[in-house]
Amino acid sequence: MTSRNAVLVTGANGLVGRALCDALAGSGRAVRKAVRAAAAGDAAAIAVGEIGPDTHWRAALEGVGAVVHLAARSRKRVVRRERPFAGSFLAA
Repeated sequence: MTSRNAVLVTGANGLVGRALCDALAGSGRAVRKAVRAAAAGDAAAIAVGEIGPDTHWRAALEGVGAVVHLAARSRKRVVRRERPFAGSFLAA
């Protein structure tokens, strides 16, 4: 993939990333998917591992003209057991 029309998509395995990659490819754009680990048979995917300050981007960005950054850390929703304001609204 050497075309400068290629688009690098981070978070390409996510819900929005998959849809975007499909739409870009459907419109004739070359797509490169930055993923933690490339799946066998996905020629568009390039493994970059965990994204952080030590991520090496040179290979992923080779020939790319645009980047769409969709990758994000996902966290489990934390449910707090204490509700400091719950009683104050009921007492009013």
